[in-house]
Amino acid sequence: MKKQLNKWQKFYVETYCGGKLPKRNAEVMDLLILDEVKDSVTVHFPEFKSPIASQCHPAEVRTFTVTFTENNMPEGRISVLCLLSNLKLWEGRGYEIEY
Repeated sequence: MKKQLNKWQKFYVETYCGGKLPKRNAEVMDLLILDEVKDSVTVHFPEFKSPIASQCHPAEVRTFTVTFTENNMPEGRISVLCLLSNLKLWEGRGYEIEY
């Protein structure tokens, strides 16, 4: 028996795959990433020292509420499609992410 898609995966399939389950590897990988997403995501950002501006951004923990289309990261809301791109970036940088 196949697992049901969650609401974020369904939105992705409807928006980018014409309502059909994807066959391309990149789209299948996106669905696998979205499988872990619930209604919010917490990201542990490490301290960042800018080599250009000589600024230091302290480490922080941010929680984002996932939405279908609203994206306002400073206010703690992130659209599912923006989240997907950012998750790839954050995971690639080794940030700790709580789903």
